[in-house]
Amino acid sequence: DYFRNSYMAYEDDAYLNGGGICRRVSWYRDQYPTCNKVHEVDPMGGDITYIASGGFNDVFTLSHTYPQNTASTSITTMMNDSLIGKQILYKYNSKDNYDCYEDVRKDALFFERLTFSPRVVDIYAYCGLVTYSEKMNGGDLEDLAVPTSGYKSEENFEEEDFDLENAAHHNDFAPAEKLILAKEMAEALSELHGYEYGVMFHGDVQLTQFLYPDKERKGRIKLND
Repeated sequence: DYFRNSYMAYEDDAYLNGGGICRRVSWYRDQYPTCNKVHEVDPMGGDITYIASGGFNDVFTLSHTYPQNTASTSITTMMNDSLIGKQILYKYNSKDNYDCYEDVRKDALFFERLTFSPRVVDIYAYCGLVTYSEKMNGGDLEDLAVPTSGYKSEENFEEEDFDLENAAHHNDFAPAEKLILAKEMAEALSELHGYEYGVMFHGDVQLTQFLYPDKERKGRIKLND
């Protein structure tokens, strides 16, 4: 029936016709939009800063001011939080582009399922093609691990005159810190792979997806996107 069959005809025809034996869990089709929460935030009425564009989204920071009541004194205090907003790139922004709505729905659903984890960025709201999530102030791991022009290519390591033992590291991570980071990255991915109600996979694992909560690099890194 509809609830139990988690396949979707528009994207699963090739798989089903090929005799696949895997089956998505029923919650894969769930959706929990919080459009009222999205519209509580006025991106044009506060501070908004464009950060970057990825392959799919424009990313920006914005501030959200809201009243909070203190139960003991009945005093209303105006609070201000910074959020990360993601909106689909303009070139994809079409009411007829169902794939885009589906991709954003899946991202929001997986974040919702992983809300319990301190190793994954928190999502705050989702509606249509927009998500609001936790702001991580320390930047991504790639900025710190690869602060120069890029990675060594596979060809570099195969060159006879390449001195691996004395190669420049180009970052200031101590060996022990690298081990801690590797452990935290593995633990974050294990939250997806070991999820109790069905395995999830990331599909775009790279250093830029691991974010620091603060610029001092004291907190646990979190997995994003």
